[in-house]
Amino acid sequence: MRNIKQYLDELSTSRLMHIEHTTDSLRVEPERKLPESPQAFDAGRFKITFTKSGKEKTLVIQTESVVGHYTKIVPGEIAIGGYIQIDTEQNNGTVVLEPDEIDYFIKTIYSKFNSPLGEQEAQRLNKLKDYALAILFDSKEKVHTYHLQLLQCLNQKT
Repeated sequence: MRNIKQYLDELSTSRLMHIEHTTDSLRVEPERKLPESPQAFDAGRFKITFTKSGKEKTLVIQTESVVGHYTKIVPGEIAIGGYIQIDTEQNNGTVVLEPDEIDYFIKTIYSKFNSPLGEQEAQRLNKLKDYALAILFDSKEKVHTYHLQLLQCLNQKT
């Protein structure tokens, strides 16, 4: 025999601790995404922060020194004279990345697309990719070819 009223009576004298929203359709599960084609962005100086196990690593990306603040930048369209720098404890200061290190960094960004990503993280990675591509390349054709090569590498890993 069901004793629902007794159960409900007990609730009336119980303290409500928390409410958890459990509707499945509201949860957006991360999914594998691919990097977008290089997109235009407004030039600027960007502080990029990564976190892992409570530790932060910071990069500064400068894309405006030659072209000016808020200039519309299309990766590979013009040489922007930018740089990527990191703060390192080992080197007691900042280090500006060399072109081969920027290339490695871009490949690292693309590799993050091998894992499922939330929409916001994918958007951030795409922006970061565009900043780095604009610094590394001064030719639109080279950027496009490079992007396609890295996409091909990602597709081979699936």
